[in-house]
Amino acid sequence: SLPPNLRGILWLLLGTFAFAVNDLFVKSLGREISPFQLAFFRYGIGFLIMVPFFIRMGASNLKTSRPGIHFVRLILACIAQVGVYTSVVYLPLADATALAFSRVLFTAVIAVIVLREIVSGRRWTATVAGFVGVVIMVRPGGQIDPIVFVAIGAACTFAVANVMIRMMSETEPPNRILFYYQAGGIIVFL
Repeated sequence: SLPPNLRGILWLLLGTFAFAVNDLFVKSLGREISPFQLAFFRYGIGFLIMVPFFIRMGASNLKTSRPGIHFVRLILACIAQVGVYTSVVYLPLADATALAFSRVLFTAVIAVIVLREIVSGRRWTATVAGFVGVVIMVRPGGQIDPIVFVAIGAACTFAVANVMIRMMSETEPPNRILFYYQAGGIIVFL
């Protein structure tokens, strides 16, 4: 009964909270468990949570005619996931989180290049300001932790994977995209 925008805001807040809790677990477990193992559990738990939706869709609705793009997106996302977990473990959590947010900046630029999306002047200004903030955060005048480059690379790689979701959405429903992402992630990290 809630308006769609309010529902969207609540889902976004819930998702943001879930990511924060996830990062706290990764940070606390990351010195004992490798980022590859953490990613395996992330995909495994994500798959288990989504199983009721996959069952409801049925096998015929999970079939895809675009396995190639699912595969490429999966590999990019898995590489990015290990990068994110590595940065969360080895950087201060606030820095890792802030660098992960640069994903949005990279997504805007990649969407313009790949999808030919039109971006207004104000959004370009905000994007440039965001990148300036990233540069300031990285502290180019001082000692730079090499893990910072892992975090930025992961954000950029996830941005490419995000744009691929948009490309896939013309023929693939969200739950089918999630199925191949979650199941594929389990296989990759197994």
